[in-house]
Amino acid sequence: MTFDRSMVMTFTRVYLGEILGCLTFILDTGMIMSTRFFIHDVTCLDMYNYTICETLNEHHSQQILLQEKVADLIATHRLINVISLLLTGLFLGALTEVAGHKAGMSIGMFGYFINSICLTVSCVLRPSVTPVKYILIFAGVSVQGLFGERIVVLKNALAYSLTQEKTDHTQRQLVFQGVTFFGSFLACIGVSLPLEVNPQKKSYFAIYLWLSVMSFLGLILPLVVKSSPDSQSDVYETFKDDHPVAQNVDGTKLGNPDSVDDAIELSAINDDNRKLIKSSKRINKNTPTTSRVRNTCSLLRAVWTNVVSIVLILFKGREFNNQTQILVLLFMVGYIGFVMQWYIEEIVLFTFLPPLNWRYFENSIQYVIYALTASIYGVVVLPIIRKVANLSDISVYILGKSAYTLSVTFMIIYPSKAWGIILYSIL
Repeated sequence: MTFDRSMVMTFTRVYLGEILGCLTFILDTGMIMSTRFFIHDVTCLDMYNYTICETLNEHHSQQILLQEKVADLIATHRLINVISLLLTGLFLGALTEVAGHKAGMSIGMFGYFINSICLTVSCVLRPSVTPVKYILIFAGVSVQGLFGERIVVLKNALAYSLTQEKTDHTQRQLVFQGVTFFGSFLACIGVSLPLEVNPQKKSYFAIYLWLSVMSFLGLILPLVVKSSPDSQSDVYETFKDDHPVAQNVDGTKLGNPDSVDDAIELSAINDDNRKLIKSSKRINKNTPTTSRVRNTCSLLRAVWTNVVSIVLILFKGREFNNQTQILVLLFMVGYIGFVMQWYIEEIVLFTFLPPLNWRYFENSIQYVIYALTASIYGVVVLPIIRKVANLSDISVYILGKSAYTLSVTFMIIYPSKAWGIILYSIL
């Protein structure tokens, strides 16, 4: 197989992007390693070993030693992710460019399945501590680092490059959506099962049960909406290719140097409002349940289109293209579940912050608020910033990871401040 100049440049760009991303992971690893120096009088309560510490009631020094081992385990996870990301840039990125986005997507899905299975089995084996459990945890994290980090990139590549036919594109995207959140659902169930048998952990069980429900909704709702030919017309009515775009008198698109008044663009929003009213009238008590669900989702899509359009006008930006709107909306329902599932392997960090521990998360409602904050940032603020500032994928990735590292640093320096947790949730 021969490589031309453009292909070599693509490999170089992907590889350098992953290296820059790994630099932030290395900083993040240093932050987690430093938590070993902040361990004082804390209850040994972490995601993997809390039962041991509660039942043994051994000497405090032995509990500290166990916590240090857990800290080393987390840091090792990070290092595995760094190495895996380097392999990702060289292997998966090259495979995607050579064999197409479909091949890269298939491998990414396979990696996600393996990761979900490993994490689920390891959680079911808890609270017993065996070498098998740690092997499964390491395997799950390493596979996720190798194949899972490029899932978002592959989703965008799928949306833009897999096919030009809208119907086929939507069906493929739904399959990918369902497979992804089915893995999240299995992982969440595996986490919640051991917590159910411990009455002292009812609040934690409620958190993970909520997480499982959200992941399940992220899987089911989009499939229900797209289950009949009638629903296809509702979806494509909002995201059709001839979506009205405001133009100047001479026929040019609004937003060029000849544009006089951005208020003309509100005509497109008015059309969406008419669709919004039309969709809302279809929702009544006499409508079958399945149709009411489809119409409600169509109504939510129309609302989302209005929000995006209005916000972009305020920021003097342009509205997203059709593919981006569809992509964002498909993951909007399950995004909260994804954010909370992400906490499962990250939340152990809070164990090593003495004034913090778990008291900020004893209330599951508070936990949901943090996840909602993060979801609003992810599906609203970040796309707008990226659109207005015209940022590339690599720039957004580096910006997010750098801000994430800063938030971890802030929590270590000021562990009693709730703002550190909120910032951590958002980033």
